[in-house]
Amino acid sequence: MRTVAEIARLLDVEKDLVKKWCFEFGEYLSPSAAAKGKMRLFDESDLRVLALICYYWEDSPDYEHIRFNLNTETYNEDFYVEFSELNTGIFKNPDDYDIEGEEAWTRGILFAVDTHEFTQVEIARSYKRAADALVSTVQESPEPFNLAYPIFYMYRHTLELYLKILSEHNHEIDKEGHYLNKLIDTIEDKCQEKIPMWMRDRLYEFHSMDPGSTAFRYLEGNMGIITGRDEIWIEFRHLQFVMDNLCGIFEKVISKLAREVKAR
Repeated sequence: MRTVAEIARLLDVEKDLVKKWCFEFGEYLSPSAAAKGKMRLFDESDLRVLALICYYWEDSPDYEHIRFNLNTETYNEDFYVEFSELNTGIFKNPDDYDIEGEEAWTRGILFAVDTHEFTQVEIARSYKRAADALVSTVQESPEPFNLAYPIFYMYRHTLELYLKILSEHNHEIDKEGHYLNKLIDTIEDKCQEKIPMWMRDRLYEFHSMDPGSTAFRYLEGNMGIITGRDEIWIEFRHLQFVMDNLCGIFEKVISKLAREVKAR
């Protein structure tokens, strides 16, 4: 929600003019914007309405023409919608928006301190799902390189998150948590047994290509870090198959540990 001063700044007009518009065209504004005798607060729909009024406002304004455009809801045209969205914060207060009903949940997402969906393991899963979705996209694309770096980064980050869960990593104590080899060592020390050889080999492969979680994010010096040689070939199908199996085992171990904790 915005104040009169914020609306005036966005439209580059004086506050008194915004108040005048509220008085003259209050029936087109939300109740909180049209309220008299108390602080006016404007939502996105109000911004569109006031942007339209501002657009048609002149030294000698044609009130009839402005009202015609308001009555025909011209403020819902792309020009005003885009202006409103570009001047509206992305991270919004949920109390200011209607997020009830099934349809609302397909348009956005609600983050909250007590939102159980966003556990650490679910964050790991979300990176895996995102990488899988991009793999599906590139397999139908003539230019897969355009999405390669995000795919490799998200798969590598997925592995890091799962390993941190299993190693009970504390980022406040251990500042080198990006290193997969250190996380593997911690898990093996904790469990007093070695990770299966094929898993260890594939995890160390990721570690050798991207030891500090930067090789797939930045250009400078990357190719030497990633490959250590002139050329390397990565097959998306094989990459996804290995990731499916690695993450499947991580999920089983995490579920087993959760059951043990619950049984105590």
